[in-house]
Amino acid sequence: MRRILFLLALMMSLGAAPRAQSGEAVPVADEIVTQRAWVLSDLHALDDKTSKLDTRVAVALAKAEIADAAWGLDVEWSKKLLREAYGLTLPDEKSSGKLSAVPAGSHPAPPTPETRARWAVRDRVLSVARRDGDFANQLVKEAANRLGAYEEHLRYSELADLSLEAGEEAEAREYLLQAMRADPTQMPVATGILKLAAHDRAAADALTVQYLELLRATPAAFSWPSRVRVTYNLQMMMLSPRTELGAGGQPVPPPGPAAQRAYARYVVEALAQQERSNPGSLKGFRVFLLSAWAPVKRYAPELTEAFLELERLSRRPGDDASLPQESLLEKYREKREEKVRRALEDDVPDTSTINALIGDGDYDRARRLIEKLMDGPLKTQLTEKVNLREAISLASKGDVVGARALAERLTKAVSIVQVYPDLVRRCVSRKDQACATSLVYQATKQLKRSDTSRPQLPAGIPASAVASGREFNPVVSGLGSLAKSIFPVDEALGWEVMNELVATVNGSELDASEGWVGFDAGVFSNAAERNEQRARSVAENFKAPLRQIVSLAAVSRWKASDLAKKGRASN
Repeated sequence: MRRILFLLALMMSLGAAPRAQSGEAVPVADEIVTQRAWVLSDLHALDDKTSKLDTRVAVALAKAEIADAAWGLDVEWSKKLLREAYGLTLPDEKSSGKLSAVPAGSHPAPPTPETRARWAVRDRVLSVARRDGDFANQLVKEAANRLGAYEEHLRYSELADLSLEAGEEAEAREYLLQAMRADPTQMPVATGILKLAAHDRAAADALTVQYLELLRATPAAFSWPSRVRVTYNLQMMMLSPRTELGAGGQPVPPPGPAAQRAYARYVVEALAQQERSNPGSLKGFRVFLLSAWAPVKRYAPELTEAFLELERLSRRPGDDASLPQESLLEKYREKREEKVRRALEDDVPDTSTINALIGDGDYDRARRLIEKLMDGPLKTQLTEKVNLREAISLASKGDVVGARALAERLTKAVSIVQVYPDLVRRCVSRKDQACATSLVYQATKQLKRSDTSRPQLPAGIPASAVASGREFNPVVSGLGSLAKSIFPVDEALGWEVMNELVATVNGSELDASEGWVGFDAGVFSNAAERNEQRARSVAENFKAPLRQIVSLAAVSRWKASDLAKKGRASN
């Protein structure tokens, strides 16, 4: 009865026209209004079910997914749901008070399963809220007031990533600027600038200059432990020989003259201040200082005298007093080439050299060095890594056949899911059903026998730093991606993979009560496009109520979008 009353009230508020006379066809516009009302009614019913979920974070995720579907139907209610979801992810006032008092520049606390779950939901909320930039900013600021500068930095960095993925570079630049203003000493913003550089080097250079200006105005930037992050950020942004970003492995062009000049100035001024504050400390920064010599010489010659004085103060007894004749990057490459030459001649190659070759895309020589290793876990790990990276590289160049040959050698589930969905999408884009279908069958076969163990962590890294099986299952994630990618060309196989997804996640240890759904619920939007009722039926086969709610919300999201298209077409 409650739903019927709600539906009647809703249809009246939406301006439904009077019913047609008996025997007359219902106008298209009236039919769309009625269906929109039913979809919104379904979403309100799903929201009622959230009260039965076990935890705050599960309720928050469910409300975020419902809000996504409701945005085009009732934007104010959608925003209300998003505010509720965001609030549910925040800690109590006592904990918030402690966190908000932590100053910018402080070292962030290591993430825990609980904080990762909350971050994931907040990011999901923002992915919906960013449709209204002012609203998204309100949410970020409200959380930052309770959780401090690091929270603000993280959320704006995430918004920048979402904007770049959507091809909205102007918005990404603004979000990155807000992230660095919140706390320029943290690491996510540096990665964000590099991602922007892969698309627009000039825009990234302008942000780099602003970033260095903000560092200069931040007293804590060169204090412990901020300076560890800051120097790492700058080396990654300015000196990294090759940076791979995301599964596609995008090369990043080197910084231009304006960024190089700003870097030279910052290093000289920051290290001069460091030496004045802590006489003798410059000796610990010699390598960092020398990294600025090439930019000083080429782009900021007026800083030469100041640089040379710092160089003198940075020497330890026995240090080479000569300045590098080439950039540290060129020097690094020369040393690395010498190490490779020696490693190819030696019986036991250096592991770091192999990793460097893989990072540079020199897969042939990396394989030659790997072959020299003794059989065992290290050799297996490096073989998997080189096969994965080269498969991704070949796929990015459109070589599906070559990428598949390497993908078939992969044994780790987390590696398999990084390659096959992308290959399937490439076959689909060419409308090559046979290729796509064959790849999906091969991928599912490999996933069933794949190694799902967690990576071995270096000494000193706590186990909580890596997601456990309760948080992430690569097989479940991969099945969702494969189903989503195959539906456009092979509906029957898409449903087959969907059923496999449900069976796998129902039998896994993924903890839905803590907000871990395990797959991109958007696959149910793709499924609903083919058969709405069947998609709903599959969603109802999940054992966990949260998975049912988010999947059914995704079906409604497709329905709302479809009705919007029909409405535009009828005008």
